[in-house]
Amino acid sequence: MSPTRTRRWTEFVCRLVQQWFWTVMFFGGLVGTVVLILAAHSVPQWIGPAIMLVSFFVAAQRSFDDAVAEREATIAAKDDEIARLRAELDDVRARQPEVAVAFATADGPSAQGHLVTSRLSAPDFDGLVADQQKHLMAKYRKAREDRRAESARELGVVSSAAALGPGLSGSAIPPAISGYLDQYRQYLVDLHEAQRLGNSVGFLSFALVNRGRAVAETVRVEILLPPGLETPTEDQWFAYQDTKYLPSPPKEPTVSDMLNSGNLLADIVRRMSDPIPAPAIEPAVWDAITPAQADDPPEPRWTYGSNRVLLPVVDRLNAGDTLDDFGRVPVWIGDLTEDTTFEIEARITAANLPQPQIQHLTLHVTVTGARKA
Repeated sequence: MSPTRTRRWTEFVCRLVQQWFWTVMFFGGLVGTVVLILAAHSVPQWIGPAIMLVSFFVAAQRSFDDAVAEREATIAAKDDEIARLRAELDDVRARQPEVAVAFATADGPSAQGHLVTSRLSAPDFDGLVADQQKHLMAKYRKAREDRRAESARELGVVSSAAALGPGLSGSAIPPAISGYLDQYRQYLVDLHEAQRLGNSVGFLSFALVNRGRAVAETVRVEILLPPGLETPTEDQWFAYQDTKYLPSPPKEPTVSDMLNSGNLLADIVRRMSDPIPAPAIEPAVWDAITPAQADDPPEPRWTYGSNRVLLPVVDRLNAGDTLDDFGRVPVWIGDLTEDTTFEIEARITAANLPQPQIQHLTLHVTVTGARKA
């Protein structure tokens, strides 16, 4: 039995004994008075036990009624105290903001976020190159037959080697086609890698909401990403940046290129007529990892391969207002092979908040094309 229940039982028993004593005294005195008045009659023996029993039940009832009344008074006092404390708490809350962090979504701020990525299987590079080779060789053979027929009309019957030029007789692949196919294979490999990297980075957008009735001052928010959901490393980030410039397919060789392939003079003329390729454009470095300048829009602060993100400091967030124009935070999701749910922690401080607030957001990452276990 708990100490509180023991104390209550002790108090009840003490009250019962006290009430019983005074009740016995009352009834005993009453019976004594009656006996004195009726002295001629003897007192039955059962009168004493009856007085004791009746006195006990009367004392028990009175003790119970007193205990109930006392408990009701205590409860009423506690209710009054609770109402007073609630009023004080409401008054304190009315003077404090209530800042919440959420994902900025198309439907408004939400504690639930969602990213989608896909796992691309490597295409059949050999098959694609073989199809392209078949296509070009068909064009080449047709052009060779056309030239042979034209030469026969203009110069009389000549050998196919003389009509086609050196190195182009038989079924050998012309250098122009073989060189193009090498470039075409590399283009397919680079394109697949760019598409894979493009699906390996997701972006998170956050919003701040003041649900209180007071202005929030100097609001600072720290986002803590869970293991497996860090920002990209430096190599990952620059590789992803390169995907902004998808590789261009190589230019197919013309019929003239294919027929004149292996002819030194024709190759020199063709190369001299080719435009000089433009220098490769270096991808711009996203400046979210560097301190923002005074005239820059606010951007979240993050570093390579980290789980810590700092949102821009908000000097003033009015009651009922929502701020969702922060920049995006990149996260690396290229290593996920199945649907995963992450819990993100947000720590909020403000100049007029008595202590930091901790919140948790849920991020669902859907992996399409992933093999199911």
